[in-house]
Amino acid sequence: MSKEMCKVTKKVFQEISYSIKRVFTWKKELSIDEIEYIRNIQADTNVKRMFLYMLLLFGIQICNLIVDRTVISRYKSYYDMTSLYTMGICIIYFNIALVSLYKCPENLTVRRKRILYFGFWYIVSIICVAFNLGDMLDRRSINNFIYFLAAVSIIPIFNISELGLLLCVAIGIQACLVIFCHLPIILLIQSIGLCVFAIATNQMLFLSFVSTHISKKRLQISAETDMLTNLLNRWGLEKWIVDNFDDCVIHQYNVILGVVDIDFFKFYNDKYGHASGDTCLKMIAGCIKDVFSDPNHTVCRYGGEEFVVVVINECFADTMSKFEQLNQMIYEKNIPAACTLASEYVTVSVGVIQTKIEEKTSFDDIFRLADNALYQAKNSGRNKIVTCVEKTEE
Repeated sequence: MSKEMCKVTKKVFQEISYSIKRVFTWKKELSIDEIEYIRNIQADTNVKRMFLYMLLLFGIQICNLIVDRTVISRYKSYYDMTSLYTMGICIIYFNIALVSLYKCPENLTVRRKRILYFGFWYIVSIICVAFNLGDMLDRRSINNFIYFLAAVSIIPIFNISELGLLLCVAIGIQACLVIFCHLPIILLIQSIGLCVFAIATNQMLFLSFVSTHISKKRLQISAETDMLTNLLNRWGLEKWIVDNFDDCVIHQYNVILGVVDIDFFKFYNDKYGHASGDTCLKMIAGCIKDVFSDPNHTVCRYGGEEFVVVVINECFADTMSKFEQLNQMIYEKNIPAACTLASEYVTVSVGVIQTKIEEKTSFDDIFRLADNALYQAKNSGRNKIVTCVEKTEE
């Protein structure tokens, strides 16, 4: 029995130790893109919760003013003034936040959100101190400081450094109140102990927040990615189109879509086997990724031996030059062809269309035109690039 208890105790301490370690090292478990993703989600979540908490705080102060009518206290007028001050701050900050975020440039949005919610919680800490001063002088209690810690531990999503800085400021002000107002030191000790508890609670929620969103993000990436080539799959491309369609319409971007198909790939699979076919697909995918690697390029394995390349806002001649470069690069890989009608090495045929995206534009129509151009390339001997430059019907 004692051995079992020792094992359980050891396991519990190991779990606690691992959790404490994760509080400081969680970034090491993530990629740079995942860290940036967490920061964006954290900023969005904190701003939404900030607005909700402002409304809640405003409502609480109205209740305080109503309740204070029935309470007898020598600090009653002080509490009333603090409540009115808090309501005024909520109204002003609510409007400042709305104005600051309205039509904010995308590259500044996350930074501005962080400034807004950090500023809000520092203001809340000052409001807490104002209430807590009357609380400590009147009742020798830290009830309002406890309310503040309860709110800050469960409402905002803070990492350890962000929360630590905020609570250091709060404890510093609390210490000044205890010293200069000659209050019992036990109030400060209680405040520090409660801060430790608040940090533990907040960090458990923060790590859960990170784990949940990273798992969701990785699952989404897995669902949108072709596991063989690490390119977007068909579902991923469709999601990309939905996410970017409105932006293309608004800015009237020139869109170039190319359909790349490996020549005689069925014969290649039949002759060399599916394992060799997979290797060939990965090599072709690698060539496409190397050539179309700019941020405005999107590459997808559409199905089987067919790939789709979408190029946004690029000169048509430059894009065609890239497709020619792709054909040459694949040829120079010297992958033996199963059928030598087009070449002794594996080649690709490409159908390309250039168009402008409009509100009535259908991706299916664009793809169909590019696919028709591809079949023209196939029917004219393969290992060719056929273009179709036209505007979608209005």
